[in-house]
Amino acid sequence: ESGTVSVVQLDRMRLVKTIEAGGGPAGMALHPVRNEVWLANTQTNSISVIDVDDQEERLEFACGAMPSDIAFTPDGKHALVVNMQEGNVSVFNSESRSIDTLVVLERVSNEQALARPVKMPGHFGRSPLPTRILIGPDGKRAYVATRRSDQLHEIDLSTWKVVRTMATATAPTDLGWSRVMIE
Repeated sequence: ESGTVSVVQLDRMRLVKTIEAGGGPAGMALHPVRNEVWLANTQTNSISVIDVDDQEERLEFACGAMPSDIAFTPDGKHALVVNMQEGNVSVFNSESRSIDTLVVLERVSNEQALARPVKMPGHFGRSPLPTRILIGPDGKRAYVATRRSDQLHEIDLSTWKVVRTMATATAPTDLGWSRVMIE
């Protein structure tokens, strides 16, 4: 909520620098090719680009309403940004910083929206409240958790389409990846 990013020297556990960046950074991702970090700013509906070498905000550009997380394709060509208020995923060309496509997630019913109101400023309508995004280790699929619809959505990164959706426990808020053998 401070609108800042902290640079920490981990081996000494010491704060090196505090960088002013956007408004309310909620999600961040390190670009896989360029030495920069992108931040999803929920309060200003923007993306901040931080130069890692200079430890300065290089630029800030507009995004969808209430971006909450961000992930890059393995080649760094695209950044996928989860827009919580709008209930979609913006797919940015990371070079031009323009939106290539928009992946719209299934809306919740009017009844579900009324039964699970959002306790944040703004109008959320029937947004399923996407919160987090994870790109699979093979770089072919992205997974989005939606808090209000209690679902996990699988997006094919070659077509930018939702190919599968599954029910989850109530209000999933984060994602992680692990190799687990299930028999």
